[in-house]
Amino acid sequence: MLMYCKTSSERASKGQGGNKFVSVEITADEGNTVMLQATMECEETPTETIYRLFNGDIQVDTLRVAKGKQETGETMCKQRNCKNVATIGDFCNHCFPF
Repeated sequence: MLMYCKTSSERASKGQGGNKFVSVEITADEGNTVMLQATMECEETPTETIYRLFNGDIQVDTLRVAKGKQETGETMCKQRNCKNVATIGDFCNHCFPF
């Protein structure tokens, strides 16, 4: 017995991007018998991303992923008590040892 998977998205086929949810239907018997219907929803908040898994109308699981502090790409000066941004290696222009 061989099993195959077919995926499709009306929005993706039109080049419109994604959705905040994905619905999955698993069938057997050449598509005549539904074995599983599930939906996963995604919700973005300022502090976390929440994924909810539903089996029909019943919520069966939730995953919360905290958002970390976004990196600015700036490094602070390594000199003691200096609050300036490092511009020359690990030191700022004021503290760089000449």
